[in-house]
Amino acid sequence: MTDFDKDGLTLAQELAHGTDPHKADSDNDGLNDITEIALGLNPTDFDTDGDGVTDAIDKYPLDENESADSDNDGIANNKDAFPFDATETLDSDGDGVGDNTDAFVNDVTEALDSDGDGVGDNKDADDDNDGLPDVLEILHGLSALNAADAQFDLDGDGYSNSIEYQLGSDLARYDVRPNFNLTDADSDGDGIADASDMFPNDENEFADYDNDGLGNKQDTDDDGDGIHDNLDELPLDKTDHLDSDGDGVGNATDAFPTNPQETIDTDGNGIGNNVDFDDDGDSVPDKDDAFPLNPLESTDSDGDGVGDVADAFPNNAAETLDSDHDGIGDNAEWDADNDGVANDDDAFPEDASEQYDSDGIGDNTDIFPLDKTESIDTDLDGIGNNTDEDDDGDGADDSSDVFPLDASEWRDTDGDGKGNNEDLDDDNDSINDANDNCELVENEDQKDSNDNGQGDACEIISRDSSADGGSFGFPIILLVGLIYRQRRKIH
Repeated sequence: MTDFDKDGLTLAQELAHGTDPHKADSDNDGLNDITEIALGLNPTDFDTDGDGVTDAIDKYPLDENESADSDNDGIANNKDAFPFDATETLDSDGDGVGDNTDAFVNDVTEALDSDGDGVGDNKDADDDNDGLPDVLEILHGLSALNAADAQFDLDGDGYSNSIEYQLGSDLARYDVRPNFNLTDADSDGDGIADASDMFPNDENEFADYDNDGLGNKQDTDDDGDGIHDNLDELPLDKTDHLDSDGDGVGNATDAFPTNPQETIDTDGNGIGNNVDFDDDGDSVPDKDDAFPLNPLESTDSDGDGVGDVADAFPNNAAETLDSDHDGIGDNAEWDADNDGVANDDDAFPEDASEQYDSDGIGDNTDIFPLDKTESIDTDLDGIGNNTDEDDDGDGADDSSDVFPLDASEWRDTDGDGKGNNEDLDDDNDSINDANDNCELVENEDQKDSNDNGQGDACEIISRDSSADGGSFGFPIILLVGLIYRQRRKIH
């Protein structure tokens, strides 16, 4: 019954298993010999299944194809379509949306059915089934997922949005009333009034949100942000694609991205406006504040809508401005800005630097004073911004440029509002890019299992890319990384 190493195995048992009777852990893998024997492992081999992961840290030490279950959902990583999401394991149609969430688990083109009509949102032109096309609702600031707004009266003309749409009127213009004698408001008979149909002669299309010439039904990226609509939580917002709390406000602009009850924090005090009793933090309670969202104003003595601080005549509701500071209000003065041009003849009667205008932008400021479609040329290439596909001339098209007017930036990987060139931590994992072994993918643990200098997080992406495109995944990742680094140097 001799047990030299006090590991619970007798000398006879040690000899039978080939273990070292003087070492409790013969293979130095962190597990005592008796434990390995009980688990069916080889106590003389630190990696029983030969998968390169030692038995002590291998969650599946007898399976050469598996070693981890990152989300602890009971499904090994290689068998789990979502190895880092405990709520999902399968993706039957391979659309990137887990079966537990996907309303159409066998249809790669669909994942949501907001109105429960059996038609996926991508094919459904009216997701909330209120009779108003989704694109029309979004263009007018309505909700494509709220059927009640069809009965609202957006322009206050006495006719509901639904009636105006059905009769081909403009929902947002008070001066355009429904024509009850209208007989041909829908040329292609697709149920979309010509006034709202971007393809009035194509019964299969009516909207093109990103103006790329492809109707939204055919287009798999409606907002042109580079994210497939099936994976885009905000498919009609090119500035963002994530909405973690599902409140309709993208994470990039939502002050509380995981709280569906809050989106704005005007004073930045960490309390959302819906709960905060003093939204602008000016120490005047919202109920007593004439301007609850303006910390510079709280009173309006004459009730003219202009705060007393900004109002040149705080006790005279008929006047608010005195552009030339002569003590006479602009409304009573013939030349409010004192530029020598009478108010009636001055396109900008309160701006002494401008007098004339051909297109809505003062001619003195307008780089294209005779072109009503253009006024700005950010990169000074002679092409106005409305026509120019690369406004800042940085080589990145505006459609993919997060900072289309900043030539020094084009990408913001972590969505923190700071471009990658300026940002010292592009993926926001608290590791400086200079020291980050996977600088565009969040990996705070910097795990590098094979010690090749590239973090495991990047290699997961590389393997996924290889699965989609053969053996070119890893080289493509490296090439993109090199191009990205070179681009940072250039900018």
